[in-house]
Amino acid sequence: AKAVRALMDITCASPGRRVTFQEVYEHAGRTYGQARADLAGFTRLIRGSFQREKWPVAVAQGPEKGLIYHAEPSVAAAWNEATD
Repeated sequence: AKAVRALMDITCASPGRRVTFQEVYEHAGRTYGQARADLAGFTRLIRGSFQREKWPVAVAQGPEKGLIYHAEPSVAAAWNEATD
């Protein structure tokens, strides 16, 4: 889904940089609701296919009840290598 790709691309382009949900859905060209659905599908994929609970990027509560995401350098390196 487009929002998942945007999430990974943006967070992995600058490891450690905090990225808001709004940045993700705007970068993806998706609406708020579409992006939420994309990321819900990502959660189902991770749980169903990989038997994991955690995403490859960190998720934290941001200001005004929004979510903030960031990637660790090792995740960013793996993502960037896989998608180059």
